[in-house]
Amino acid sequence: MTFRFPLALAEEISSLAKAKGTDKTTVVVETLTKAFGLPFSTPAPVTTEALQQQLNKLDNKIRTVSEQLAELRAKTHLDNSTLSIIAALEQSIASFKSLGAIAAQESIIAQEAKEEPLPLDTKENSVFSLEVDHQKLEGSFSEEHQVNDQRQLITQLIHHAGTLEQILCAAPDLIFVHDRLGRYTYINPAGARALGFERSYFIGKTFQELDFLPEITNSFASQREAVFTTGRAVNDELSIPTVHGNRNYDYILSPIQSADGSIDSVVCAARDITERKQMETALRESEEKYRHLFEFANDSIFIIDASTHRFLNVNWNAARRLGYTRQELLQLSVDEIGLLISDERRHAIVQELRTTGHITFECVYRCKDGIEIPVEISSRVIEYGNRLAFQSFVRDITECKPVERVLYNSKK
Repeated sequence: MTFRFPLALAEEISSLAKAKGTDKTTVVVETLTKAFGLPFSTPAPVTTEALQQQLNKLDNKIRTVSEQLAELRAKTHLDNSTLSIIAALEQSIASFKSLGAIAAQESIIAQEAKEEPLPLDTKENSVFSLEVDHQKLEGSFSEEHQVNDQRQLITQLIHHAGTLEQILCAAPDLIFVHDRLGRYTYINPAGARALGFERSYFIGKTFQELDFLPEITNSFASQREAVFTTGRAVNDELSIPTVHGNRNYDYILSPIQSADGSIDSVVCAARDITERKQMETALRESEEKYRHLFEFANDSIFIIDASTHRFLNVNWNAARRLGYTRQELLQLSVDEIGLLISDERRHAIVQELRTTGHITFECVYRCKDGIEIPVEISSRVIEYGNRLAFQSFVRDITECKPVERVLYNSKK
C-alpha cells in the first residue's frame, strides 16, 4: 500500500525537520505514530560499556558455532563435499571475528573522539554486516559442481592426448618410450611397421625379448642408463634389422620427468638415414677414385682460381716436373711459374674460357731451374670449393716437337 502525502503535509514535515535539526525520515515516523495513536521512541544511545557487552555476547555465539563445527568435523561418515563446506564455514567465521573486531574497535575510537553515544541498533548492524550465505557457499562446493569440473578437465586431457597421438602417428620417425627396466611403454605406428609387429606386441617387452643383437642391446641399454643417471640427452647412430633389411638410424634418447622431478622413463626418436649414409659412402668412394686419378695421372693437373689465377690444388706430377714441392707451388700463381705467353694472348685465352667453358692451346713453361718445356694445355671451367676455377691438364710435348718440324719441312 502506497501513501501519497498532500503537498501541504510534505511542506510541514520539511519545515518541522529543519526546526528540530533532524532528518525527514524521523519526522515522518514521529508524525505517523502520533496520527495512529502509537507510542514513539527514538533509539536509545549506548555507552562504550554497553557496546562491549554486546560484543562479548556475539563472541560467545561465534565460539559456540565453532565448537559445533568441530564436533561435526569429527564425525567419520562425512563425505568430501560436506567436509569442504565445513572448512569454508570455519574460514568465514575466522574472517568474521577478525573483521568484526576491527570494525568494532574503529567505531569505539570514533565514538570516543566525538564524545557522543552511538545508537545500539546501528552498532549491531555494523557488526553483523558480514553475513555468510550458507546456501550459496554449499552450492559452490556441491558434488555436481565438482563433477562438472572433473568432466571438463578430463575432456581437455582427452583432446590433448588425441592431438599428441595424431602427431606421433603421422611422424615418419621411429618413436618409442622405455621405462627404467627397459620395457616398451609406447611405440608409434612407424616404429611398429619398421620392426614388423603390431604396436600392442611391443608393450611390456624389452630389447632382449625382441631378439635384437647382443651388441645393439648392450649399447642401447648403457646409453639409456646414462640418461636416467645424468638426466641429459644422448645422441648416436645405430644399424638395426628391419622388414626392409638393415637400416641406419640417427637417434636421440631424452629423459621424461615425472611430477616430482624424477626421471621415470626415456623417449627415443630415431630417423632413418640409410639413404643419406649410402650417398655419403658413394661420394666418399667417388672422391677416393678422383683423388687416385688426380694424383697418379701422367699429365700435370692444375686447379686455378678464376679470379686471382692462384693455384688452388696441383697433383704430384705437376710439382715434380716444374721442380717445386707441392707446398711451394700452391703459394704461386700461373704467372709466377714462367708461362711464356703474351698478355694479349693470355687475355684471349681467359675470354675464350669464360665464353665457351673450355679451350686447348700450346705454350712454354719455364721450370724452377730455368729449363723451358713446351706443353699443350687443355682447360675447362669448373666449380671448386664453391668458387669458379679453371682445371688445366698440361702435357709435355717436347718429344713431339722434332717430329712436327720434320713433317713441316717435308711439306715445303
